[in-house]
Amino acid sequence: ELEPPARANTLARTRTPMANVGGVRSSQSRVKAVLCLRSSLRSSPSSSSAAAATPRAFPCQAASRTNRLASRLARGLSVGGLFGGRGGASAMGSAYSALVGGGATAASPAAAAAAGRNLKRGRAASHSANRAKEIRARFQARAASSQAAGGEEGEGHKVPGGAAAAATEEAEVASFQRHQQRAKRLEHAEEARTLVDLGRYGVLSTLSAAGGFPSGSVVGYGAREDNGLPIFVFSTLSSHTGDIDADCRCSLTVTAPGFRGASDGRVSITGRVFKVTDEARAAQLKQEYRAKHPNAFWADFGDFSVYEMTELVGVRLVGGFARAGSVKPEAFMAAPVDKIAGFSAPICGHMNDDHAEQIPLYVSFYTGMKVETAKMLSVDHLGMNVEASRDGQTFKVRLPYPEPAKDRKGVKDQIVSMSRAVAAAAKADEDE
Repeated sequence: ELEPPARANTLARTRTPMANVGGVRSSQSRVKAVLCLRSSLRSSPSSSSAAAATPRAFPCQAASRTNRLASRLARGLSVGGLFGGRGGASAMGSAYSALVGGGATAASPAAAAAAGRNLKRGRAASHSANRAKEIRARFQARAASSQAAGGEEGEGHKVPGGAAAAATEEAEVASFQRHQQRAKRLEHAEEARTLVDLGRYGVLSTLSAAGGFPSGSVVGYGAREDNGLPIFVFSTLSSHTGDIDADCRCSLTVTAPGFRGASDGRVSITGRVFKVTDEARAAQLKQEYRAKHPNAFWADFGDFSVYEMTELVGVRLVGGFARAGSVKPEAFMAAPVDKIAGFSAPICGHMNDDHAEQIPLYVSFYTGMKVETAKMLSVDHLGMNVEASRDGQTFKVRLPYPEPAKDRKGVKDQIVSMSRAVAAAAKADEDE
């Protein structure tokens, strides 16, 4: 039998091919393992009698058990040095020292049990290191694959921190912008017609009879069902009534429900407005007006008259930031009114009150950009309009449904589908 240092040298030579498999880093760990073993063997109080206390010299069952432990240690020591790092190598080195260099004391069942525990600790360290190495390899492969799919823009997953965090934020913003450019929305004519139909009040701009300067008044109106042109009931005492009687040219500006600022929708229609003198037609139009203003009992007073826009000259829609355009008069009058938009208030109220935690998840899942808060503003048959916030900034988000909705129940079905898609994606991430 060899002395402990010589035995370690022999073990190092026999394990050299295994150490080389792991490359330079594994070879360094292998050397550390051998150094740990040498140190533990040299520090053993019974190292002088190691030659007489080889695994073959142990008596009876204790000898058999210790022989098996020593053999397993000899096989596993190199593995502990390769993959287990300092923890695996030192634990296995201590166990091997106790068995080989401990003399008669090492042959005791207590020593053998201690050696077994050290062996288990060494194996546990090796297993943990192997598992960590495997996870790192999978993560790196996935990151490389995602980045390759993202192209030069670097849309792949990156670990936040420093430049990587900035790159991740840029990728999220780029993804959001691409999504919003492709998001399905109502056509300009349909959106303009729907806004006018939903509205009840607007700003009527006339040319003042007293000087010809523009003058604005807030007035009630009702949109005709057949072409969307506005109907008015004016008092003879109102200044705008005299303006229209003198010059029929005017415009009506209508804002979206819940209008708060420049990012909200509005539409202006320009044309000529005339007083309705035919009594039968006036009664018919007054009935349509009362359908939109059921409490307008004063419409039947003697000093109120019915007016209507009969000539539409132009339509200008501003749907928010970076969404504006002109609509041809004939396109406006022929466009349909969205059937779902009228249910925006109850649907959005329910979602914001009872399912507020879901809305930011919709935004993050479908646009690829995480947001802190979000609430629904309105819905139509193609999707929903959401107000989201991120890093102290508030902005609008368009989220189309997976499929167009035909009625109010269809909106519910599409929102449920969106929730299920978000939940499935979250579960897939947890499984990975």
